[in-house]
Amino acid sequence: MRGIKRAAIVGAGLIAFSGVAAGAAQALPDPHAYMVGDTYKEPSKEACEKDGNTWWGVNEFSCLGPNADGSWTFRIDSLSQCPGPPSLRSASASDGYSVKGC
Repeated sequence: MRGIKRAAIVGAGLIAFSGVAAGAAQALPDPHAYMVGDTYKEPSKEACEKDGNTWWGVNEFSCLGPNADGSWTFRIDSLSQCPGPPSLRSASASDGYSVKGC
């Protein structure tokens, strides 16, 4: 009986770990694949603002939340066609809403 319990605990742990690993392995969306109005679940407001300020081509975004589970919703409000790498663009944030310009 003890062996069955141990196997069940190990199996549950492996299943839980594989779910975490799969979530961590998710890549950023292709910059040419996301559109205005797309939303993404973020674990925190800070993560939402970081993604909004680093995703190439996102000009305006909103961080909506917190949601019931403590997460935030990242929404793309406008896309730009700024030339050059993201490090050459300016960024500013205020009260959960951020706008980037070229």
